[in-house]
Amino acid sequence: MASVVTEDGFLAPLTERAAGLMVGGFPLLSGGDYWLGYVEGARAGLLTAGMTEKAAEHWLGVLMYREWLGRDDSEALAKKTGPKVTWFGSEDGAPSCRMFDLVGGSAIARRNRADTARLEELGFGVLEFEGLDHIGGLADMDAVGPRLNAALAAAGW
Repeated sequence: MASVVTEDGFLAPLTERAAGLMVGGFPLLSGGDYWLGYVEGARAGLLTAGMTEKAAEHWLGVLMYREWLGRDDSEALAKKTGPKVTWFGSEDGAPSCRMFDLVGGSAIARRNRADTARLEELGFGVLEFEGLDHIGGLADMDAVGPRLNAALAAAGW
């Protein structure tokens, strides 16, 4: 059995191959309704534009998020023995966030803040990056990288 740390918040709880999880900007314990709305909306837009092949790809996302809404991953995530880290930018969902106009201010940060105590009970380190928005962490690896590396190192990876 492989011991890996995955970045897929949807699949990690379903496999024993993933020893841990490090994921940013993803509400692990709540918020599937947001993602479902996003993929359903994207699929409808692609169909309207006549892009049926791309719409079919989004249909898989619709099915995935519908399934996710009906499950509680808490127990499966708690059993992971490797590092568990989730992170988000403090400005996610704020009007200045680059994603705000595209998805109506998804506020993943708000959802992750609300779930912080539960996530910590499951063994997660929850990192908030002050001043970064939803996708800002990807653009500012000088700020994000060292803290993520430190979190992995603290977990022995």
